[in-house]
Amino acid sequence: MRALAGAGLASAILAAGPAAAQQAAGGDAYARIQKLEEEIRRLNGRVELLENQLRLIAEDGGRRLNDVEFRLTELEGGDVSVVGDPIPLGREGAAPAGAPAVAVTEQAAFDAARAALQEGDAAKAEALLAAFLRDFGDGPLADEARLLLGRAQLAQNKLRPAAETFLAATTAAPDGPLVAEHLLELGRTLALLGQRDEACLTFDELLRRRPDSAPAEAARKEREGLGCP
Repeated sequence: MRALAGAGLASAILAAGPAAAQQAAGGDAYARIQKLEEEIRRLNGRVELLENQLRLIAEDGGRRLNDVEFRLTELEGGDVSVVGDPIPLGREGAAPAGAPAVAVTEQAAFDAARAALQEGDAAKAEALLAAFLRDFGDGPLADEARLLLGRAQLAQNKLRPAAETFLAATTAAPDGPLVAEHLLELGRTLALLGQRDEACLTFDELLRRRPDSAPAEAARKEREGLGCP
């Protein structure tokens, strides 16, 4: 996908002028989005405060339980050296080994955006996901957030922004677990924009990278429908 992420495909996408007019929105819609983003930031601040309070409660509870365990072991004549250090409540087995940590605020913001998309409010989902990527663009949920953002844009017939989102996602995480989904969506969007050759190349790249994936099966059907060589 190195070639696809280069100037040729990017230029083809950016040259798709007719769809650009579909991005225009009235001042009222823009104001609502701005207000929504401000509300998200305010809620994020409250969540961070609650997160800190919960951390303190968990640490205090862990110390209390550790003290109880120490005293019981001592009373029973056991070896108190095996009791170990206090562990904050909720930490035991909280995440699979090797899984990236996701902050409470990050997860909450992502869940709100995904819920909006699932409920059919694509405009709200787009605003929430754009705000999420500004705040957590380097986090472990960013790749999936880009996929959802592109789909939210597609749901509003914002073809050019959606293509740019999917293209940016393949560049940001060329070997990521969702690259096949990004390439499939990119190819479909390019086809809708009338960029048949670029769409065929994108599907070919998907088949090269993830030939046994579910998106690859969909890509084969898309190629056949487009009459790709």
